[in-house]
Amino acid sequence: MILWAPPEGVTSAPRARRVRNRHTNHNTMTIAPVHIDALKALGYTEAEARFLYIVATHSGYFVAREFLAFANAHWGERTTTFWSKLHTKKHARTECFPKSGIVYHLFSRRLYRQIDREDIRNRRQHEIEYIQRRIGILDFVQV
Repeated sequence: MILWAPPEGVTSAPRARRVRNRHTNHNTMTIAPVHIDALKALGYTEAEARFLYIVATHSGYFVAREFLAFANAHWGERTTTFWSKLHTKKHARTECFPKSGIVYHLFSRRLYRQIDREDIRNRRQHEIEYIQRRIGILDFVQV
């Protein structure tokens, strides 16, 4: 039993399917080279600079698993060096929350100035509900 069929000679257009790849190449995200170079001038590697740009523009907050997923890395010297750079340069602070664990907050005016986002609201401190939403946004942006 056919309920509906296209008229003779008419074919339906092919439909595009959205394919979601969890192993996205983050290097394909369009970020102006001038912004990456500005962050690299602060002492960060290419991957760290790309991650910091994404965090600064979309969230301001991140958790360790987001950096590890972005860099396709595991806990070790590379990640420890990254955390140390953030703290010694005073570009980020660590905030501990009972249920959310350790959250990193990019707050440095100098870092945001390097990417022409000095007055963005992500630099300011916020309540835990706001922070959780921003971390969720960053998860969505990274997928």
